Amino acid sequence: MAGGIDFPCAHAGIFSCFLNTFQCSARLLLREMLDHPAELRALFEEHVLPWLDVLSTYIERGQARGEIPADLDPHAYLLHTVHHIISGIALSQVFANLYTTPTDQSEQARAARHITELLRITRASLFLPSPGDLTP
Repeated sequence: MAGGIDFPCAHAGIFSCFLNTFQCSARLLLREMLDHPAELRALFEEHVLPWLDVLSTYIERGQARGEIPADLDPHAYLLHTVHHIISGIALSQVFANLYTTPTDQSEQARAARHITELLRITRASLFLPSPGDLTP
């Protein structure tokens, strides 16, 4: 955390909130990535790579403080996170009905549950557990 703000996870939350609100955007982005990889790679290099560099710096600071595993590759982690969030949101309707409990959940509640777990996984895979988390 830098200045009390969990920058990589805050970024993931903003990103997923946008894509969840505009699920069609996630589907369109995924479709464009599949159909036009060279063009999307160029756009990502121009518009996403600078942000990955900034966020990687925060991850490296967390590694130096022992909050983030030393063997974590910041750029690879961030790229996997972007991929995970885009595809997770784009495909969330495919999996929404597979959430069987509770059975009275609305589709919106199941989608929120899907996104909440997506973000929990993102956070858990980044930070080392705090000493209090290690008690059985």
